[in-house]
Amino acid sequence: MMSFFLNPLTMVAGASLVSAPVIIHLINRMRFRRIKWAAMEFLLKAQKKMRRRKILEQLLLLFLRMLLVFLVGLLFSRFVGLDQQQKETRPTVHIVVLDDTPSMADIGQAGEASGDAFAEAKKLITEKLLPAASEATTPQRLRILRLSDQADLVNDDPNKEPELINASTVQRVRDRLGLEKPSTVHINLVAGLKKAQELLNKAPGDTSKVVHIISDLRSIDWTDDSEGISQVIKELTEVNAAKVHIVDVASPYRKVDRKTPAFSDNVGIIELRPKNRIVPISTNDSPHDVEFVIRVKNFGSTDLKDVQIQLFRNGQGNALSTLQIATLPANQERVETFQVNFTQGATKEDPLARFNLVTAMLVNIGSDGLAADNIRHAIVEVREKLTVLFVVNSDDKPEDSKSDSFYLRRLFETKFEAIDVVTGGVDALEKHDLHQYSSIYLLNIPELKKPQVDNLERYVQAGGGVGLFLGPKVRAEAYNDLLYRGGAGFFPVPLPPTFTDEPTPEAKTARRLTFAKRILTRDDAVKTHPAVVGVYTNEQGKPSKEVEKSFYFPVINQHWPIGRLGKWREDRSVQEIYCLPNERPMKDFERQAIAVRDAIKAKYGEPKFEKYRATVDPLLEKIRQVSSQDWPLSELAAPLDRLLADQINEGDPAEALLREFWAQPEMADAKRLAQSLRDSCKYGDPLYFAKRFGSGRVTAMMIPVGSPWSDWPTVQNCFVPIVAEMQKYLSGGGSEENRSVGSPLGTAFEVGRYKPTANWVYLSTETPKPGTAPQNLSIIREPKLGVEPNAIPLDTKDGALSLNFKDTKRPGAYLFSLTWQKRDGDPAAAPSEKPEYLAEVFNIDAAKEGDLRRTNADEFKSTAKGAELHSVEDLGWLESLKQKQTDLSSGRWIYLLILLVLIFEQAMAVRLSYHTQPETLEAFAPSAAAAFAHGTPPPIPTEAGEATVSADEVSSTT
Repeated sequence: MMSFFLNPLTMVAGASLVSAPVIIHLINRMRFRRIKWAAMEFLLKAQKKMRRRKILEQLLLLFLRMLLVFLVGLLFSRFVGLDQQQKETRPTVHIVVLDDTPSMADIGQAGEASGDAFAEAKKLITEKLLPAASEATTPQRLRILRLSDQADLVNDDPNKEPELINASTVQRVRDRLGLEKPSTVHINLVAGLKKAQELLNKAPGDTSKVVHIISDLRSIDWTDDSEGISQVIKELTEVNAAKVHIVDVASPYRKVDRKTPAFSDNVGIIELRPKNRIVPISTNDSPHDVEFVIRVKNFGSTDLKDVQIQLFRNGQGNALSTLQIATLPANQERVETFQVNFTQGATKEDPLARFNLVTAMLVNIGSDGLAADNIRHAIVEVREKLTVLFVVNSDDKPEDSKSDSFYLRRLFETKFEAIDVVTGGVDALEKHDLHQYSSIYLLNIPELKKPQVDNLERYVQAGGGVGLFLGPKVRAEAYNDLLYRGGAGFFPVPLPPTFTDEPTPEAKTARRLTFAKRILTRDDAVKTHPAVVGVYTNEQGKPSKEVEKSFYFPVINQHWPIGRLGKWREDRSVQEIYCLPNERPMKDFERQAIAVRDAIKAKYGEPKFEKYRATVDPLLEKIRQVSSQDWPLSELAAPLDRLLADQINEGDPAEALLREFWAQPEMADAKRLAQSLRDSCKYGDPLYFAKRFGSGRVTAMMIPVGSPWSDWPTVQNCFVPIVAEMQKYLSGGGSEENRSVGSPLGTAFEVGRYKPTANWVYLSTETPKPGTAPQNLSIIREPKLGVEPNAIPLDTKDGALSLNFKDTKRPGAYLFSLTWQKRDGDPAAAPSEKPEYLAEVFNIDAAKEGDLRRTNADEFKSTAKGAELHSVEDLGWLESLKQKQTDLSSGRWIYLLILLVLIFEQAMAVRLSYHTQPETLEAFAPSAAAAFAHGTPPPIPTEAGEATVSADEVSSTT
């Protein structure tokens, strides 16, 4: 009962005072002594007639006076009502998860004048949330977690009890948050929620727990991480019994009546990549242009016109032209290419000058909510010459045309400029510093030892490139055990027990007489793969089919046959580039050909197929004739290709007609049969594979470079461009990696080969103000040239040696210097030690942070069950943080009620006073009224000595 009042003792006293009017009334009744007054007897009759009404009026007056005392008692005792739900009386700990990811720098549609979402978040915390919590009557404690690193901005020691919220705490938080800015790191909201949960688990048992998530609620975050967010919020609300408030601070503010909130337009650079990570230095006599690929995306809902991209090489923009994108449609991206040549290499004073920084910056982009994704960096290492290692067998003779390295060596020496070839045996993989090579080729190597494989894997994972050509000396078991390792190694596919047999003379003759491509691609999309994209483009970067014309001429008699069923088909890092034609007997496919013809004819007898028959019937007849002959399968694949018209586009009007034919619903099953037959009879075993492994790249040819298996190297128009693109691909490893700021860098090295400490330098450019287009950018180099660089120890845990670097929160390049040292068994000419260099570039995750679309109400409800969603304009939930018991004294109605009762009581008191109304007296006692009308004589003593009283005295009750 006492819990209904904030001041219960006051209510006890008030309850006692309610009886005061009754007691006063009774006392007043007792102090009058009844006196008989003969002159006033005539009034008794009138009193008897008015008695009932007077008693009721007197009781009403008494009730009003008791009610006044009761209401005053409720006022002073602060009655809170009978509803005691959601009234917290325990101490409370507040944990604020402050989203500081790059998207929080969104300035919204109002522009910079209104500030960004992060400024709105800080204002909400310091001016609204904390003041509301500080008004609570119970102890309130606070933690503020910065999402980018889950650091507590209020409490230095997470093991200690958090700070109490008071005026000084609010001011200290205001000062601390004033220094905070949006970070460059994209991080999952789940990380911040799990940290909050960890801290809540340390709170005392009798503590109320409240989690505030201050964020911009980007849709991409809530979609990609929906399961994790949902699980943690469920644990917070159910296991930790915490109240979860999620506040959307992005502009324009979220409206309750709008399911999908509006969002800011934005455009950003989502990729900047050189096709080669290591290139030779350019000179006037020998220029070496490096091709870059840049991707720009319009995340907004408005088409953009004349988007410009400024390019800078080592901060200088006057040497590079500006890219122009005429139209960039809404929610679309554009891919552009440009070329840069590098004339700056390492010097004696500055060995790190070998790393050239290329920067791209968007200008003239109009409405843009986020500025951080408008600039992006790439790094290229420039050397005097590139060095390539050929790993060969001991019996390899460089001048013998039948040797494994003859054709490849001649190609590198005569066709490729600024490349030095180093030849070594398998022991070179242990004794040489592999990082000095832009690529390594293994030519028909039987097997490798585990230390050699480990060194190669570390080299590839760090960004190196390895090309393998398989021949008759290869031991399949050794490759599968050490190089493939069930898909965990760098070799792309498992090898069968042996290679194919040499074809008979008759088969060789039949192959020479068949005019069909000897090298095929199963999918045209492969032609855009970095390992062969240059084969299908000319010098101007436009599509070209010149090289593909030479695919009719190579003769490949033997190869390692790779099965198409296996784990490698599911490995997304492995790509089949080229394959061989199928050379199985025609009779193996005759039944399938009959089934295809029957399936088509069973459906196209209807009149609507009449216009297609003149085109389809001759092709079906050709398929029938070919499938009944003992001809090469390419003869069957050709009419099937024509019939399906899905891989040819020569401009023949029949192609469009056939595509329309296959689009008919009745032909769906027949089309699947035809495609299956065409693919199985056209495509044979895979020939050429590419694989991404760590930051590096691997290629594998299922044939050796030369005879006796193939005459492929003698077909110059085919061999030269494919190997040239292979070399570019292998030397470009690492450059395709889109590393995001904040992600750790881990690179493994050979144990005992390097000194235990590395140095590092940060290299970037100053970011200009939004809307400006400077000619040059100032280079940031920390520490500056001539100052001792930063040092970092190499990690030697678990017997390995690795560079584990985590301080990557600034966009730009991180340059590392290591010291290679000579060991026993190394060549005598090798230096005792030499420097080795490594560089990695980190950029903002523009693909995720640049997408400013916001989660809608349905996404929120399904993901954050149990949490409450608020906007900046909807701040009613802050009242619950005050934890004050709402009582009558905080409202206006109790005072209005007291005033009305007081007025009514006074009116009744006047009415029932000594001055009886004349009309009332006349109604009940006409004679008395007449007597009063002429004046009232003074009291006259009676014989008995009794005095009379006035009529007013008789009528008075108080």
